[in-house]
Amino acid sequence: IATPLALMDGALASERKPLAMMTDAETRTMRDSVKTMTVQDASKLPIYDNVRGACRSGMPAEEYFALTDGAKPVLNQSFGNIDRLAHKQVSQDAYERRISNAWRG
Repeated sequence: IATPLALMDGALASERKPLAMMTDAETRTMRDSVKTMTVQDASKLPIYDNVRGACRSGMPAEEYFALTDGAKPVLNQSFGNIDRLAHKQVSQDAYERRISNAWRG
């Protein structure tokens, strides 16, 4: 039984066909199937194995290239690091205002 390439994203690395062993048609089919997936699902595909672990434009490279290939972004995604940094900056600004106004009495 042949399994469509779009369904192989959950396969173990040992079960996957390496990117170097795929034909151009298989790679194109996999890139076309990205357009129906979310970024998180598409980034697990083997066509992004060669960029996995790198960073591109402040995000994981596999997610960046999945977006450029047409994957659907998840709009309600939590950005915990950004939220923490923003909160830390607001707290720092409040502290600096309090210190600079302290001498005024």
